[in-house]
Amino acid sequence: MGAAAKYGCRAQLPDLPDRLPQPVVDLGPAAAERADSCGWYAAHLRTADGATLPDRAAGVPLGGAAREEGCLLAVGPEATRRIHPTLGKEQRAHLDLDAVLRISSWWVRTRSYFGDDAAAFAVETPGGRIPDPVAPGTAGRIRDVLHGSATCQGRPATLTMTVPYRYRSVLGARLDELFKAYATDAAARRGCTGLVLPPPE
Repeated sequence: MGAAAKYGCRAQLPDLPDRLPQPVVDLGPAAAERADSCGWYAAHLRTADGATLPDRAAGVPLGGAAREEGCLLAVGPEATRRIHPTLGKEQRAHLDLDAVLRISSWWVRTRSYFGDDAAAFAVETPGGRIPDPVAPGTAGRIRDVLHGSATCQGRPATLTMTVPYRYRSVLGARLDELFKAYATDAAARRGCTGLVLPPPE
């Protein structure tokens, strides 16, 4: 207010909410009604076969002007034990159930970047090498990351989904369906146009 008065400007501060949203402290049921950054996934589960999909989710409150949004999905221990025996013999040979439960759980993480953050996004590389940049307006796959893009209010948006290799083998072709559900929802909610998706694997 002081800066506005100094330059003869009028300032109108937004009203603050009575209560701030509770921070996410743990993974909760993915299919529950959600108003956070994992809402797209709960909606997807209502129409998709959730047999090998994550059953747990942790999102963040949505901010209309936030430059970054993320959602973490995971397959809980009970669901992992249910899914593992249904996989093909070759898949099971490469996915030790005990190791999955103790060390390398199955998970999916989405991240949306808008504006300058979208233009500066790069995929981390193993061994500390220079990260691989992702050009705005493109889509594809770099190691564990699927990425798509859109234009939101004239600014770039980069939409990403990270899925570790061992869980990608469980999801198979369903990964493309999952990414499309996420990217389509993010673009529609933000009023974005020109959505570009990675080609099917």
